[in-house]
Amino acid sequence: AERLYGYGTTEPLCNCFSSQKPLACSQGAEHAQSVASYAAFARYILALLSNSVAGSYADVHGRRGIQILGLFFLSVSPIVFLLIQINHSINPTWFFVAESLSSVIHFLSIGFTQLSDVVASKHRAAAYGLFFGAVMGGIALAPFLAAVLSHIHIAIFSSCVRISALVIAIVWLPETLPLEKRIEAAEVRKCQLDEPASRKRAKCIAELGEVMLRPFREMSILLRSSRLMLLATAAFLSKMVFSGDIILFFFYVENNLGVNDRDVAWMMFVTGVLGLLIQAGLLKYLISLLGERGLLLVSFCCGTVHNLIYGFAPVKSVLYLGLCLSQLTNTNNPLLSSLASKCVASTEQGRIQGALFSLTSLAEAMGPLCFNFIYRNIHLAGPGTMFVFGAFLYSCGLVAVSLTSSKKNESQVAEFDDEQEHLLP
Repeated sequence: AERLYGYGTTEPLCNCFSSQKPLACSQGAEHAQSVASYAAFARYILALLSNSVAGSYADVHGRRGIQILGLFFLSVSPIVFLLIQINHSINPTWFFVAESLSSVIHFLSIGFTQLSDVVASKHRAAAYGLFFGAVMGGIALAPFLAAVLSHIHIAIFSSCVRISALVIAIVWLPETLPLEKRIEAAEVRKCQLDEPASRKRAKCIAELGEVMLRPFREMSILLRSSRLMLLATAAFLSKMVFSGDIILFFFYVENNLGVNDRDVAWMMFVTGVLGLLIQAGLLKYLISLLGERGLLLVSFCCGTVHNLIYGFAPVKSVLYLGLCLSQLTNTNNPLLSSLASKCVASTEQGRIQGALFSLTSLAEAMGPLCFNFIYRNIHLAGPGTMFVFGAFLYSCGLVAVSLTSSKKNESQVAEFDDEQEHLLP
């Protein structure tokens, strides 16, 4: 607000969480909302082009190196943020550039793949949930750090935490993919690429096409069966809404429901703790009770309901109900990854997770832009129309999940391995 609209030079610091704020702060908040949408679009388009290739690379060359590289990229953005806090002459755009690097190799995608290597297929969803629950635990702690630390201290803390994660991975993270599996995956890839049509092309044209089309070729694994296509559709729709919600929710409630900094801290704490409990503690019991497909249907129902609550909430206290339901909605992340992993062979676990994360990256790029456009231009259901649109997308995802087969042969993974062996020379 100070830089763009001239506020803050002679008046107190602009607090955009306050219920009474100058016009400049409102303008700054709307500008930040738009910038956040465009930055997310650029970040996730980059992820679309890179994650499927990274996953396929991990199948052939191992998980450890690619995960370490991903953690290195993840550690760059807090360092850049720290430099911006120290030297105010640095353009903040560099932070968004550095943040985009974290999407080149998504640590969740490679992490899910590593778990696929060491966890039996029937326990993968619970293992994925435990991993995702650790992320929710970090979200629960974040508001309290913001309350007691200054901006520069937060930047220092974030840099130390991410660098520590990188060091831990370099020193202690093991390679989860056996050498024989890497050799097998390399042979499978070679058989898939050695097609007569490709030999007829000129070498330079073939190489150029290979570079440009490889991300999409790797993603073609999602078209292998109707079940995978339905799961991919559901993942795309859910991530589109998730991204729109997580980026624009607090902008919306601050400007329309009088949410202040204390409310934001408590909302993040409640969602973080509840998410940790569900993902790390309750998920495996819910799966044993409802099955993976049944719980996935419930999660999409909750997604529809919690977005309707966001859109029509008359007061901020009602938002807590929607936020609690949203954590049950978030169980669809490990469930979709687990169900997709069971549709391919062990030599393609990295490829399927990378393809799924690439597809959902496109959804995460589109979500904030679509929600922001609706917020600014379409008000059929009031200012919360964008969340009603999100509820509609979740209901479409619910239909896609309901069309997947309710019966899943537990030996299908072994059957895929047998089929892959026939491809080997």
